[in-house]
Amino acid sequence: MPTMDRRIKGCRNVHCRYNKERKHLPLDYNYCPICGEKVGLVCRECFAEIEDLGKTHFRCGACCRESSEEGSAGGRESSEEGDCGALKEKIRGRDAQRAAALRASLFI
Repeated sequence: MPTMDRRIKGCRNVHCRYNKERKHLPLDYNYCPICGEKVGLVCRECFAEIEDLGKTHFRCGACCRESSEEGSAGGRESSEEGDCGALKEKIRGRDAQRAAALRASLFI
């Protein structure tokens, strides 16, 4: 059975109305219909830009960590841990400077 694509795209332009309203765009859009800026995959929770790691990867590293911390505090593990695990492996493989830039981009 094929997995459902849970990713969303959003406008990268911080001055665009669609970015400010966190408007979700269809995956087949490549450019924002309002400002014409290239759109990218974004986190469903905080709207930070994320990398394309597969159909089930739809949250950024910070949101994955928050959900796993909440799950461990409640005594049960998060159901999305597999998605976060792929992200953690990808970040570990990079050099420290690139990982720091990724973390900094989550707060912009």
